Amino acid sequence: MNKLHKFCTRYLDNINLIQINKFIKENNFLVGISLSLLFIVGLGFWLGFYFFKPGSPTNPASITSRLLAWDGVYYLQIAHFGYQWHGVTKSPDFAFFPLYPLVEIFANSIMKIARGSWNPLVMVFPSIIFGIASIWVFFALAKQFLSEQSAQFATAAYALYPGAQFFFAGYPTSLINLLTLLSLLALFKNRIWLAAILAGLATAAGPLGALLLIPIAIKHLKKYYITSNHNQTMISIAKEALSLAFLSLISTFGLILFILYQWIIINNPFAFLQVQANWGTKPFAVRVYNFFHLYPIVGGKHFGFFPSLFFKYSHHLPQWNVERSFNSIIFVIMIGLILLLATQANKQKRLLYLMLFSIACILTYAWTIGTIEGPVSAIRLLYIVVPAFLGAGFLYEKNKFISYGLLLVFASILMVQAAFFVSGYWVV
Repeated sequence: MNKLHKFCTRYLDNINLIQINKFIKENNFLVGISLSLLFIVGLGFWLGFYFFKPGSPTNPASITSRLLAWDGVYYLQIAHFGYQWHGVTKSPDFAFFPLYPLVEIFANSIMKIARGSWNPLVMVFPSIIFGIASIWVFFALAKQFLSEQSAQFATAAYALYPGAQFFFAGYPTSLINLLTLLSLLALFKNRIWLAAILAGLATAAGPLGALLLIPIAIKHLKKYYITSNHNQTMISIAKEALSLAFLSLISTFGLILFILYQWIIINNPFAFLQVQANWGTKPFAVRVYNFFHLYPIVGGKHFGFFPSLFFKYSHHLPQWNVERSFNSIIFVIMIGLILLLATQANKQKRLLYLMLFSIACILTYAWTIGTIEGPVSAIRLLYIVVPAFLGAGFLYEKNKFISYGLLLVFASILMVQAAFFVSGYWVV
């Protein structure tokens, strides 16, 4: 700890106020939107901590301790004790991928904290850093497709999206988003192999990162088709097939290593899929029926979508109804933004890569979660659909009034989500 303090003191001594002021002036928008996110989430935490009825009788005394709740506890347990296998029904921790626990271990080692200790601030702090960094990277990506002003609005929509609440919890949401954005940015700068490496890292944090392989592979094939001058030979095709296979391995290496780990340790390479049954399961035929009857939007265990819009409570905890309402509303909004993005694809062909990735993410969520539980966790799991926020930028160009209304909806739900979360309610 003393070495860390000396390093920080020496580093900070080299930074003067003039440099800080220059940095803020050059990045005033990004600094401002980052502070706005901190303010809205902080306000939500304050309201939830002091004014909301506790959702759990065992709520910890401090706000920082409350930030490690629900799924965050599993990540912390994995960081402390590793994966523990006691059979499919008693090993839910295998549903959670290893990259963020590794980050937590690294954070502990830096702060010289005993591995078995409980320090929520240290475990949450990396998530906040990744979240703020993802805002800056998103702005760089948005400027590839939008004017400066529209890119700023799209970035504001991304930063104040309700899922940003998970930037302040022990979840890998911000890390997954940051790696996804860096991968897409590298892809559009024609650095395909770097994009693949970043995608592979993303798959070590969550399975949806594997969907980045779709735009990466298409971009790679397009580059080969152009450079070959439409004159392919059997040898060149074979080389390209090998190159694509290797690219696919790189793009999913995190997931592959996790599968191999499970195979070696517990002789069950797909345990991470099997343990999902702990959160519910339905027969295949029922899931197919649910998928085509929009169950991921209008379904759920406790109420339907339209009654929930009017907050018609059908559960003993009104928060459940409000939470599922938010998930339904956000799911519909995200689909709308993606459709808006599609209207621009004729003008900017590069958007097709983002469209394919977005559609794959939406369909994967709808099938894996939505067909079983209805509108649950949509706010968090659909945050990886970062191209949708470019749609918000195009919406801003068409109708500023509706755009600011959308931003208000995002910010309001974000504040309420933060309040629910810190109060101990089920917000996942």
